[in-house]
Amino acid sequence: MMKSIAYLIVVGLLTVTYAVEAQISTTPSTTPCGCDGTISFIAQPATAMQIDITDALGSNVFSALDADGSVIATGLCPGVYVISTTASNSFGTHIVTIENMSDGAGVPTIATVCSSSGLLNLSNQISGFVAGGQWRKPNGSIFNGLYNPNTENGGLYYYSVDINGCTVQTGVFVQEIQNANPGISTTYLICENYSEFFMTDFLAGTPDYGGVWFNSNAQIMEGFFDPASMDSETFTYMLDNVPGCPPVFSTLTVSENLIPNAGVNTSILVCDNAGPFSMQDQLLGNPVSNGLWFNSLNQPVGDLFDPSSQTAGVYRYFIDAFAPCPDQEAFLTIDFTSTNPSGNLGSVTVCSN
Repeated sequence: MMKSIAYLIVVGLLTVTYAVEAQISTTPSTTPCGCDGTISFIAQPATAMQIDITDALGSNVFSALDADGSVIATGLCPGVYVISTTASNSFGTHIVTIENMSDGAGVPTIATVCSSSGLLNLSNQISGFVAGGQWRKPNGSIFNGLYNPNTENGGLYYYSVDINGCTVQTGVFVQEIQNANPGISTTYLICENYSEFFMTDFLAGTPDYGGVWFNSNAQIMEGFFDPASMDSETFTYMLDNVPGCPPVFSTLTVSENLIPNAGVNTSILVCDNAGPFSMQDQLLGNPVSNGLWFNSLNQPVGDLFDPSSQTAGVYRYFIDAFAPCPDQEAFLTIDFTSTNPSGNLGSVTVCSN
């Protein structure tokens, strides 16, 4: 059986499939369930390479270094085999089956899947698939035939079925492409006084850089957040740079809290017989009204100051800020006077002209 096969050439971390002409021929066993099948491998053009052949369990059944890339492996039982070739700066993977005299379980194949893809039904990948058998993983454990990139690893997944009293095999060599890592969706709490930052730096996990950021209106942006000019928002990060894989996404929700306004330190002079008044109303700078007051002994007091029962001194207005903003405070210094701080009544005489 002569066939043209595709090399899976791997350079660094990038896997690319090249349609390289190579002749691979197989001969089945000459007796039912016999082990005298052969595999003939001829590289075209002739290329020096290391050629290794392993069975479904990963056991090496043939190994040779050939100057022309041309070998024949003999004494093979019916089953599925992986041919691995190593030349200068590249290597290839091929999958074939040795059948018995007349029957086979289907044509083996190579399937390329992305690490972020869904389930792959391996039975559907095989032309001429014969039902009724059992799938197994590369380590030999029983497998349901549904490849899940999230839980499985690439390699030869093989299928065995009994036909006419003999066990025949086929398989799928799964080549898994690692998709980009967009990180883990995260909420980042900030304060309005933070400096500008690059949002990818604050995604959870270990995101890959080089993606594209979108705002909540799906508009492309540079990926920088400036608290001085931007408000709380959810942003989307997309990576679409791995051939054969779909784009992947994560989100960063930036929640920006404001620094509360406790007002400005203020000093006032109060008549000792004055009526009660609001200390917050005396602070300059328009402070917000959800703070707490403390006297000079750091004891909590109310906002209402009564000169008849409270002492002069420094009173602290404290506001508990939302994290991660810093808490704020302002001080009101109150002094008593027995005379009118606005002065005494007076008169002035002026000429009519």
